[in-house]
Amino acid sequence: MHGTGGRVNRKVTRFDLDRRVRVVMSGAGASAVLHGRTCDISEAGMCALISGALKVADKVVLEMSGLEEGILALDATVRHARGFYYGFEFDRMDRKRAALLVKFMTRNATPKLRGKADPAHEKTP
Repeated sequence: MHGTGGRVNRKVTRFDLDRRVRVVMSGAGASAVLHGRTCDISEAGMCALISGALKVADKVVLEMSGLEEGILALDATVRHARGFYYGFEFDRMDRKRAALLVKFMTRNATPKLRGKADPAHEKTP
Protein backbone atom coordinates (compact mmCIF):
# COMPACT_ATOMS: atom_id res chain seq x y z
CA MET A 1 0.00 0.00 0.00
CA HIS A 2 1.37 3.40 -0.94
CA GLY A 3 1.20 6.49 1.23
CA THR A 4 1.58 10.09 0.13
CA GLY A 5 4.24 10.78 -2.46
CA GLY A 6 4.28 7.17 -3.68
CA ARG A 7 6.19 5.92 -0.64
CA VAL A 8 5.34 2.52 0.78
CA ASN A 9 3.68 2.43 4.20
CA ARG A 10 5.74 0.15 6.40
CA LYS A 11 4.72 -2.14 9.26
CA VAL A 12 7.87 -1.39 11.25
CA THR A 13 9.83 1.81 11.82
CA ARG A 14 13.11 2.17 9.98
CA PHE A 15 16.16 3.79 11.56
CA ASP A 16 19.16 5.47 9.92
CA LEU A 17 22.31 3.44 10.44
CA ASP A 18 25.74 3.95 8.91
CA ARG A 19 27.92 0.98 9.97
CA ARG A 20 30.20 -1.52 8.34
CA VAL A 21 28.51 -4.77 7.40
CA ARG A 22 29.91 -8.09 6.22
CA VAL A 23 27.74 -10.17 3.94
CA VAL A 24 28.59 -13.86 4.12
CA MET A 25 27.29 -15.95 1.25
CA SER A 26 27.61 -19.71 1.16
CA GLY A 27 26.42 -22.37 -1.18
CA ALA A 28 27.61 -25.22 -3.36
CA GLY A 29 30.44 -25.96 -0.92
CA ALA A 30 32.02 -22.50 -1.19
CA SER A 31 31.59 -19.23 0.65
CA ALA A 32 32.31 -15.60 -0.15
CA VAL A 33 32.40 -12.45 1.95
CA LEU A 34 31.31 -9.05 0.63
CA HIS A 35 31.75 -5.77 2.49
CA GLY A 36 29.57 -2.71 2.63
CA ARG A 37 27.81 -0.06 4.71
CA THR A 38 24.33 -0.07 6.12
CA CYS A 39 21.85 2.64 5.08
CA ASP A 40 18.91 1.88 7.36
CA ILE A 41 17.60 -0.89 9.56
CA SER A 42 14.35 -2.10 11.13
CA GLU A 43 13.22 -5.12 13.11
CA ALA A 44 12.28 -6.77 9.79
CA GLY A 45 15.30 -6.01 7.61
CA MET A 46 17.84 -3.52 6.38
CA CYS A 47 19.16 -1.66 3.37
CA ALA A 48 22.88 -1.62 2.60
CA LEU A 49 25.34 -0.44 -0.02
CA ILE A 50 27.39 -3.56 -0.88
CA SER A 51 30.55 -3.78 -2.98
CA GLY A 52 29.66 -6.91 -4.91
CA ALA A 53 26.92 -8.67 -6.79
CA LEU A 54 23.97 -10.32 -5.09
CA LYS A 55 20.80 -11.71 -6.61
CA VAL A 56 17.25 -11.39 -5.34
CA ALA A 57 16.42 -14.46 -3.20
CA ASP A 58 20.07 -15.08 -2.22
CA LYS A 59 20.40 -16.31 1.37
CA VAL A 60 23.14 -14.53 3.36
CA VAL A 61 24.35 -13.82 6.87
CA LEU A 62 24.75 -10.15 7.77
CA GLU A 63 27.41 -9.41 10.39
CA MET A 64 27.78 -6.12 12.26
CA SER A 65 29.74 -5.09 15.34
CA GLY A 66 28.45 -2.73 17.99
CA LEU A 67 27.45 -4.84 20.99
CA GLU A 68 29.49 -5.97 23.98
CA GLU A 69 28.12 -9.47 23.28
CA GLY A 70 30.17 -9.48 20.08
CA ILE A 71 29.19 -9.58 16.44
CA LEU A 72 25.49 -9.44 15.60
CA ALA A 73 24.96 -12.11 12.91
CA LEU A 74 21.54 -12.22 11.24
CA ASP A 75 20.26 -14.61 8.58
CA ALA A 76 18.66 -12.70 5.72
CA THR A 77 17.29 -12.96 2.20
CA VAL A 78 17.98 -10.41 -0.55
CA ARG A 79 14.56 -8.92 -1.39
CA HIS A 80 15.52 -6.17 -3.82
CA ALA A 81 18.55 -4.82 -5.63
CA ARG A 82 19.18 -1.51 -7.37
CA GLY A 83 22.77 -1.01 -8.46
CA PHE A 84 24.85 -1.55 -5.33
CA TYR A 85 21.89 -0.88 -2.99
CA TYR A 86 20.32 -4.02 -1.56
CA GLY A 87 17.30 -4.63 0.63
CA PHE A 88 17.45 -7.58 3.03
CA GLU A 89 14.67 -9.27 4.99
CA PHE A 90 15.74 -10.97 8.21
CA ASP A 91 15.02 -14.72 8.43
CA ARG A 92 14.69 -17.16 11.34
CA MET A 93 14.55 -14.44 13.98
CA ASP A 94 14.27 -16.07 17.41
CA ARG A 95 13.62 -14.10 20.61
CA LYS A 96 17.30 -13.86 21.56
CA ARG A 97 18.34 -12.46 18.16
CA ALA A 98 15.35 -10.12 18.09
CA ALA A 99 16.32 -8.75 21.51
CA LEU A 100 19.94 -8.29 20.39
CA LEU A 101 18.75 -6.52 17.23
CA VAL A 102 16.61 -4.09 19.24
CA LYS A 103 19.54 -3.46 21.58
CA PHE A 104 21.83 -2.90 18.58
CA MET A 105 19.38 -0.45 16.98
CA THR A 106 18.87 1.42 20.26
CA ARG A 107 22.61 1.91 20.70
CA ASN A 108 23.65 2.59 17.11
CA ALA A 109 20.74 3.89 15.01
CA THR A 110 18.61 7.03 14.92
CA PRO A 111 14.95 7.31 13.85
CA LYS A 112 14.53 8.09 10.16
CA LEU A 113 13.36 11.61 9.48
CA ARG A 114 10.19 11.98 7.44
CA GLY A 115 10.78 13.08 3.88
CA LYS A 116 14.46 12.08 3.86
CA ALA A 117 15.44 10.49 0.56
CA ASP A 118 16.11 6.78 0.56
CA PRO A 119 18.39 5.92 -2.41
CA ALA A 120 17.26 2.30 -2.47
CA HIS A 121 13.63 3.26 -2.93
CA GLU A 122 13.88 6.30 -5.24
CA LYS A 123 12.30 6.04 -8.64
CA THR A 124 14.70 6.22 -11.57
CA PRO A 125 13.76 8.38 -14.56
